[in-house]
Amino acid sequence: MWAVGVLSYVLLSGLSPFAGDTDVETLKNVKACDWDFDEDSFKNVSEEARDFIRRLLVKNKEKRMTAHECLLHPWLMGDHSDRTTAIDTSRYVKMRDRIRSHYDDFDSFALPIGRLAEYSSLRKLLVDKYRIQDTSFDRRQAAPRFVIKPQSQFCYEGQSVKFYCRVIAIATPTLTWSHANQELRQSVKFMKRYVGDDYYFVINRVKLGDRGEYIIRAENHYGSREEVVFLNVHPLPKQAPQYKAEQQPIRRREPLSVQMWQEESES
Repeated sequence: MWAVGVLSYVLLSGLSPFAGDTDVETLKNVKACDWDFDEDSFKNVSEEARDFIRRLLVKNKEKRMTAHECLLHPWLMGDHSDRTTAIDTSRYVKMRDRIRSHYDDFDSFALPIGRLAEYSSLRKLLVDKYRIQDTSFDRRQAAPRFVIKPQSQFCYEGQSVKFYCRVIAIATPTLTWSHANQELRQSVKFMKRYVGDDYYFVINRVKLGDRGEYIIRAENHYGSREEVVFLNVHPLPKQAPQYKAEQQPIRRREPLSVQMWQEESES
C-alpha cells in the first residue's frame, strides 16, 4: 500500500515524494517518511486525491489504508466529472530524463527479447509449471492465533524463567515481546527460541526490576494478536534457612520379664 501511495504521487505530479539530491538523501527521506505536497504541481489536484496519498504515505504500516479501504475511498468512488484540468505530461518526461541522468548506461541494457516474445515472464500463462491454484479465505482468519496461550510465571531473584506459547497462522507470524512499553531484543538476558509453531521466551538472571506485565504480540500481513502475562519476582531471603538433621528417637530396651526354663543339675 506504501507503493500505491508513491505511484499516486508520481502520476499526479510527475515528481517523487522522497527524491533527494543523492541516493543516500533519498533513502533518508524514505526512512524518516519526510515528504510534502509540491504546491505548484498539486495546485489542480483535488483534496480527495491528496487525502488518498496522505493516508497511504504513513510510516506506521498499521495506520495505512488497506486495499479494500482504498477502493472505497471518495477519490475513487466519487464523481469528479467537473474537474477537467489535464496534467502536463512534460513533467513525466522531465522525471524520466532525471532518472536517466543518474545512470550513464541507461540505454545499454539488453532486453530478454526471446522471453518477452514467449510471454514466459507471465506466470499466469504457465499454471502447470508453477502450480498456480485459485483459492480464497477470510482475511480475519488469516491473522495469527494463540492456540496455547502463555501463562504468568513466578520466580526468585537471580533465577531464570521461561514463557511458552503456540501460534498458528496462514502466513508465518513474527513474535515480539515487550515490557514497560519497550521491545525486548535478543540478548544474553532475553533469549527467543522457536520450533515450528512453538515459541519460547527466556529471561535469565531475573531482577526485581523485571517484575511486571509482558505483552506478546504475534503479527503477519493479515493482522495481529496480543496476549498479556505477568511475571512475579520475589527477593531472596536475607538469611538462608539452616538445615537441621532430623534426630531419630532412641528406644530404651527393657530386660525381659519372662523367666526362661533352666534344667536342674543332677548333683
